[in-house]
Amino acid sequence: MRKIFCVLVKPKRKNGKGAYRDLLILIIGGAAGGKSELAEQICGRSGNGRKVYIAAMAAQDAESKQRIAKHREMRKDKGFTTIEHALCGQYSQLVFSEYETALLECVSNLLANEMYIAGESAEGAASKIIEYIGRIGGGVQNTVVVSNDIFGDAGDYDAFTHGYIKALGSINRILAQKADVVVESVCGIPVFLKGEIT
Repeated sequence: MRKIFCVLVKPKRKNGKGAYRDLLILIIGGAAGGKSELAEQICGRSGNGRKVYIAAMAAQDAESKQRIAKHREMRKDKGFTTIEHALCGQYSQLVFSEYETALLECVSNLLANEMYIAGESAEGAASKIIEYIGRIGGGVQNTVVVSNDIFGDAGDYDAFTHGYIKALGSINRILAQKADVVVESVCGIPVFLKGEIT
């Protein structure tokens, strides 16, 4: 089995001035568990610099387009510039260097897009996503990544879905190892699994 190598740069520590700097923060949780709101709150504490919201939902049908419009409306007064993207290769590190903080929402959508739309294998898609997050982190001071916890359901899935679940687990594990802070959002309540934000 081919291993997934992480190219994330180890961030620096907090700056001691109320805001944090140079952190990688991973937020995980179940569907509708408050991950997005928590991520936006954390980004709001990162300082007064420019913030970019990297939204990974693909606008493929009326329902997804409606959800994207709803999310844009919810974010409009929160100080984010939104970049809509569905695949990893659409933006360079130079684009992200214009911002202090980046929020990637979310890894599970990005993985599905890479596998289903781009036709990548599960391992190939996972490698691309890890590299992409490294590129984002190389351009900004703070990176907040949202991902899903979908591992509690032991259903009888096809090979594609099993590959997706395994790849998402690999990505989450690599990000958790490299992150300064890992937070699980449980019914909207943040549970810190690693590190802290003061």
